Amino acid sequence: MLSHFARLGLVGPAPGRPLSATSRLAAPLAPTISPNAMMTPFVSVRTMASASSMYGQKFGQSPMAGAFRPLLAAGATTIGFYSIAAITSRFGRAVAAKKQLSGRPAVKRPIIFGLDASTLAFLTVQTGIFASWTTQRNMNTMYRLFTYNTARPTFTSSLLSTVSHATPLHFGFNSFAFYSLSRIPFFWNDRSFFFATLLSGSAVATAITGAYSTLTRSPVSLLGLSGGLYALFSYYVMRDPDARFGIIFLPGISLRGPEMLLLASAFEIAGVLKLFRSSISHTSHLGGMLFGLLAFYGITPIWERRDRFLGPINRLIDQVAFKLA
Repeated sequence: MLSHFARLGLVGPAPGRPLSATSRLAAPLAPTISPNAMMTPFVSVRTMASASSMYGQKFGQSPMAGAFRPLLAAGATTIGFYSIAAITSRFGRAVAAKKQLSGRPAVKRPIIFGLDASTLAFLTVQTGIFASWTTQRNMNTMYRLFTYNTARPTFTSSLLSTVSHATPLHFGFNSFAFYSLSRIPFFWNDRSFFFATLLSGSAVATAITGAYSTLTRSPVSLLGLSGGLYALFSYYVMRDPDARFGIIFLPGISLRGPEMLLLASAFEIAGVLKLFRSSISHTSHLGGMLFGLLAFYGITPIWERRDRFLGPINRLIDQVAFKLA
């Protein structure tokens, strides 16, 4: 089986000029991204910038309230993603049923380079955003919309930052992890659930980092899909504990899912405790893993009964699907 976890976090820093010791010490105090900052290949980017009045407004007044707001927004976002997924899932099944009743052959899902249309479209969007980072003209827009600054959080940036990657290494590893996870049979057969879990996991991971940043008064700027990928990883480990995962740069060595999950958790917890220097947002990775567990134990039972929760909406969905099929 292709290695999934190792491509989500156990890799080295991106090539480029590292931050100086002074920059690393000052970075936690910076509420914004420096225009000349090196973008790391992971979720978190900490850079030097001048302090602003926004820091006092966001972190000087009611830290608990400031920590609760992103979590509440992420919860609402999660409900929205899974609701949309439930509707699209019902619609797809209704279209397939109509074609079967009419005697028409089922349309096979087009596959290009091992990708179906939905995953190919998602990667295309990510590629376009990554390409935008390479042009100096768009820097202000990219920083404003495609990075989530915990000192200046916005709902738009909390969503767009999850599909944003600024360095080739970050983009490459996360894209390969996305490709690998998308080909797992369970996720392949239920694309609605796959994307709902991926995007919700990213939103929750970002919110957890935002809450932690607020409580510890250490604002950071975030980007990347790693939180959602970790959510899919931990969910799949729970669903298929006998699956084995390889470790990048260590060919021939693989671990069972639970063992890999424990190793990942230990690595991320050590990072949160600052036992080693790192620019990775370990709280985002832990948040993604926790959401994967929540999705398995809490959301899956609801998902399996989603038609019951849709109630009368099912009839409307079926009518629209039958007319369009």
